[in-house]
Amino acid sequence: MRLEDDIKTKTVWGIRRSYLSRIKFLREEATAEGVIFNKDSERDFWTFIELVPFVRRGSLFLMDNGDLRIVWDDDEDNLLGVQFLGNSLARYVVFKRRMDDGPVSRVAGTDTLKGVNAQIKAFELEALLCA
Repeated sequence: MRLEDDIKTKTVWGIRRSYLSRIKFLREEATAEGVIFNKDSERDFWTFIELVPFVRRGSLFLMDNGDLRIVWDDDEDNLLGVQFLGNSLARYVVFKRRMDDGPVSRVAGTDTLKGVNAQIKAFELEALLCA
């Protein structure tokens, strides 16, 4: 078990380094396009990432308003998208297929970072986010 945790920890650090690189690129793009990069959004992004143990890589985007948005999805129609607004608030969207042949549940809203984390648990999306 210890070896598995060590491997996961190294993987998480690699993912965090890739996020640092991606954010640097997005800042440069924001400057080039005249978009004001929301530093509070970045701070909330990192706070949220700390809430998720052994986080796996999601797709990180810069919104037109300067906010960061991350999306995790899988091949089973499950998706979590989180836009970091600053002030520990986030806009989120959840798609969750509860049964193999059932409809996809869809929820969206604005909540605190901890509230979004509670939604992740309520919809049993931990496996979507964790390595």
